[in-house]
Amino acid sequence: MALSDKIKRESYNSLVRVYEDRLNETDKQLLSLINDFAADDDIALHLQDKAITDYLIDQIKQAKSEKNDDISGASNLIYGAVINIMETHSQTNRKRHSNQGRFDQSGLHLRSARDQMQDHDMTLLMPKSTGNISVMAVLNRYDQSSALAIQDVLASEIFNENIQHIIIPIGPGHWRGAYLTKPSEDEVLYELELFDPYGGSGASAIKDYTLKLLEQCGIHRELISIKYSGPKHPQGDAYSCGDFTCAHSHKKMQELGAPKGSYNKNLIETLDNLGNQDDVLRLATRDEIQLILEGPRVSQSHIEPIVSNDVTTNTQEQTKSPILPIPTPPVKQDSSPLAHTDTPANGKITPEVEIKRELETGVPDPEDKKTQSANLPSGVRIGIEAGSIAGSTGIGALIGGLIGFFAFPVVGALVGSLVGAGIGALLSSAAVGLGRLFWSDDTVNHQEPSLKSDSNEASQSRSHSITDRSKQDPEPMFSPPLFRTASPQTSGEKDATVENRQEGPK
Repeated sequence: MALSDKIKRESYNSLVRVYEDRLNETDKQLLSLINDFAADDDIALHLQDKAITDYLIDQIKQAKSEKNDDISGASNLIYGAVINIMETHSQTNRKRHSNQGRFDQSGLHLRSARDQMQDHDMTLLMPKSTGNISVMAVLNRYDQSSALAIQDVLASEIFNENIQHIIIPIGPGHWRGAYLTKPSEDEVLYELELFDPYGGSGASAIKDYTLKLLEQCGIHRELISIKYSGPKHPQGDAYSCGDFTCAHSHKKMQELGAPKGSYNKNLIETLDNLGNQDDVLRLATRDEIQLILEGPRVSQSHIEPIVSNDVTTNTQEQTKSPILPIPTPPVKQDSSPLAHTDTPANGKITPEVEIKRELETGVPDPEDKKTQSANLPSGVRIGIEAGSIAGSTGIGALIGGLIGFFAFPVVGALVGSLVGAGIGALLSSAAVGLGRLFWSDDTVNHQEPSLKSDSNEASQSRSHSITDRSKQDPEPMFSPPLFRTASPQTSGEKDATVENRQEGPK
């Protein structure tokens, strides 16, 4: 089947645009004739490999068309040479493809990125039978048992009135597709399309094999109209023939009117727009096979924790409600020395801590006693010293008088009293002097606390007042406001708040 006039013109214009600097007017005429020959054979020259098109232009330049009177004959010779080069390239690619293939049961996405598709890959990726379209199992043309296994099923589908179209993937080594459409009531011929990923010219390799298979199913060759086809962007590698065949089969499902969901739109668009440039079709088929074998992948970032409806409702109500909950008063714990430890981290005890500890425990600190005795007023200290001297003198006189009375009844009592009083006064004076000496040392040691005596007394007075009030009212009452007061905010914040609110007073 020849190419349409639109595709033929597009092929010629594309070649002229690429090689315009090398072509003169007679060269363009020669190129136009060669392009017409190729279009009649269903070959789009502008879609061929660059090595083919470069060879074509080189042959045109060597023909020296400006001096050649037989342009038509020259175009025929050049076209024949180009076809031979194309066939040589096709055989090389097929050989490379056949040598590269190896059987592997693992999925295509787990194998090498440029590994050929196996039978099980084709089975997964080919479309499935639906409606009046029957998709056969993959056919191994090198295995006679494979043809025998499919022959009975194919014959039953051909004579099944509910089936109108039959798709057969043929391989391996190089995968191609056979698409059979049965004639309608007013027609006689069956339409057979043979597809080759390298182009329509390569599809003729399975012509005899397919016709023989159909003949064994009861369809004679005279009743079959054959069409060769290839992709818009032909295969340019040695491994993606299966990808092209599967994608073209999905495209045929769409063209034959299959319902949405029975064909893969992604594979069709990739096939038509890019082919396998930069391995885009291979990447698409790998993703589809992985999706079939492993299922859809769920992103963990979108998984939300499951909560009950009650918890969700309560949370939403708490977020939306303008009423604040009434805070619960703190539980009063037993004040015991073990339950409260107010000693700072640096180990120093401040006056406030001392007062608090004394209020809680009721036992004054020994350090406090020592500090209080060292800070006595001067009048009290003088009175204590005088009393101690007088008492010592009286005690000494009494003891001396008693001793003198028993020794010398009259004079001895008087003399003993005087001597005893003197000794008592002397001892008491010595004791007072030593006491003053030690008091001066304590005053130096406690000079810093004494400087803070005023603040201590103030703190003690405040603590006593607090203690008295706590005894009168041991547990205060808390009465916070029931509604939140509006906090001051800028005009911009007010606008944002109003825009974002979903509900409120109307």
